[in-house]
Amino acid sequence: MNETAPVPRGVSQAPTELLARRFSRQAAEFASAAARVRGAQDPQAFHDLRSSALALGVMLGMWSGLLDARPRRAALRGLRRLRRRLGTARQLEAYITLLGACCRPAAEGSREPVLSLLEDLRLRLRVRTERAARLLRPRRLRPLWARIGSASASLGTGRDDDARAFDRARAYLLGRRATARIAVEMALAHENDWLLRRARLGVETWRHALDSVSGTHTSDPDPGPVLRRLEEILDAALDRAALIAAIERRHRDGIRPGGFETVLGQLRAEKQAAFARFRTLAAAHGAHSPTRPSTARVPRITHAPGAARPASSSPGERWERMAQWLLGKGRER
Repeated sequence: MNETAPVPRGVSQAPTELLARRFSRQAAEFASAAARVRGAQDPQAFHDLRSSALALGVMLGMWSGLLDARPRRAALRGLRRLRRRLGTARQLEAYITLLGACCRPAAEGSREPVLSLLEDLRLRLRVRTERAARLLRPRRLRPLWARIGSASASLGTGRDDDARAFDRARAYLLGRRATARIAVEMALAHENDWLLRRARLGVETWRHALDSVSGTHTSDPDPGPVLRRLEEILDAALDRAALIAAIERRHRDGIRPGGFETVLGQLRAEKQAAFARFRTLAAAHGAHSPTRPSTARVPRITHAPGAARPASSSPGERWERMAQWLLGKGRER
């Protein structure tokens, strides 16, 4: 996690054209994932749709200085609402995939209750998928599409010139980098499911922010592949943690208690293995061990010559100050 975050060092001659193409590509990925959810055939569709919605939201946040504020904010609200409404279906997809894998080697005494739970989850997912298909009908999506389209069409009409917009985007990127690094290191220190979720979201948001500036600058080695691998490992740990909690709730509620001991043991072992992979990969890329004091450096925001500075209260600078405080780096050496 110690890579220097690629940031825009200079201003492209035609940033709005490049960003307009990127908005179009991201919107197309979003539309494709929505169609796959409606088709109810792809087990990764909900995951991909939520990821596409987050990526669009990051672009809208990162390039806020070039966009009309009203449609941008409306589009952000709609994308966040959609992600929330699809969260349960995405979790059910993960449960079904995991339980299906557990059923194959399950002992004879545990197969029947596991199959019963699997059938219950499939029924719940079917209901959620039908509900999502109605939500994602073209007519229902039209208002959100209109907001996204209006925001994209407003590129170049925002309050900032190109230099200030790139400066603001750089602050946004550094803020997401600091947030992800802090979340990862706190998750490593405490091995807490809530902190692991924060780390997962922080890493994905940082990766989308990196994607949003790719092509506008000359980067150092791209940390994107490492971030994507961290996301996959964290997904493996978190999906198992959530399924363990769901099974334990059934036990507490008295619904078919017993018969899950083998499956729970397997899920706990797989979760621990995923966390070990997370620790190894994060440490290999600079996340410090929770057993020793932090030595990580979080760089201060610097600005391209002649570029306007963002306001001192911008989210990027606030996150940088928080990161420097949390990591014991109140001032540069």
